[in-house]
Amino acid sequence: MKAKTAGKLFGLSLMAILAGTAAALDAPQLHPGAVWTYRIVDYFKHRETGSQTRTAVSSNEIRIETRLDENRRADVRIFAAPGAMSEGSLSERARGRMEPPLQLLVYPLEEGRQWKQTVTRIDNGGRHEMRLQAKVLGWEQIKVPAGEFRALKVERLLFMGDGDAFRGETKRTEVEWYAPGIAMPVRAQVFDEFHFYRDRVLSPYTPGDWLIYELTAYK
Repeated sequence: MKAKTAGKLFGLSLMAILAGTAAALDAPQLHPGAVWTYRIVDYFKHRETGSQTRTAVSSNEIRIETRLDENRRADVRIFAAPGAMSEGSLSERARGRMEPPLQLLVYPLEEGRQWKQTVTRIDNGGRHEMRLQAKVLGWEQIKVPAGEFRALKVERLLFMGDGDAFRGETKRTEVEWYAPGIAMPVRAQVFDEFHFYRDRVLSPYTPGDWLIYELTAYK
């Protein structure tokens, strides 16, 4: 009987330890030369449309360089700290310097955490106000080409401040899944939508890109 009780207590203790280690994710330590490769799936076309490679270039300030197929550089994002984007490209229409840095993630990441932020994006066209709402939804089991992971799901809503005389600003919904020890999302989903101006009246939302990124390899 004592052996069974001891075994039960050990099992409960182990579960508590595992729950504790999975309760939150601390900020990752990125190393220059670390590489993450993703396949890109177009949701509307229901097929793979390309691949993306992210490379950690620097560790003093975190500089993530993204290249697409045929080694074409797509964008560089500079982070003042993990999760805090200070400069770079969010899309073809939204790039520049962020003041203060855009808090895409706030560490430690833990279930239920929420944050909001307003930043100024500065580019050659001037100054643009961006708004961010984000929340950590919880842990999920995610399977991607690189393997199966228990990952923390983060959802962000971004208003990009990229409107012009013809269309309203882009509303972007981003969902990402972060697994311990990976330092980048193992899966990400990006969906854009916007209004057109018609006779000075906003049209219903028009869908833009809907892309899914799945980790295929990392080192």
